[in-house]
Amino acid sequence: MRGQIALGKLLDEEVTLIQPALRQHQIELKQERSQVGEQEVEVDPDQIKQVILNILLNAIDAQGEGGVIQLEGVRQVGLVGFAVSDEGPGISLDVMPYIYDPFFTTKEKGTGLGLSVVHSILDQHGGKISTANRRDGGVRVEILLPSI
Repeated sequence: MRGQIALGKLLDEEVTLIQPALRQHQIELKQERSQVGEQEVEVDPDQIKQVILNILLNAIDAQGEGGVIQLEGVRQVGLVGFAVSDEGPGISLDVMPYIYDPFFTTKEKGTGLGLSVVHSILDQHGGKISTANRRDGGVRVEILLPSI
């Protein structure tokens, strides 16, 4: 069920949820979200929480042990969202075109449904996802939703 909710509230709930995983892997989560904290979006909160959780858990998975994951607020004209950056190995260029395909995975225990589901949820909300390797290593995933 869709409703208006502050994006920051959704991010806070999922960040709280992943604290044990961050501690377990000795990963520091750095956040810079001031520009989007109170910005409201009209979404199905449970679905967007699933998106946030999936992106954060993927970053933890890619990161391995130690290091820093960054969570930052992002704004574009008519859109608001967040970006998650990890310091993992990145995504090989031959794999990148397939990462949103159902059942495609490079993980030993992955189902290949995570990013496919994320992509589908964002499509239903008029949002978008972009994934890119960072020059200094790791991946940056950006999630954008229509702002109110």
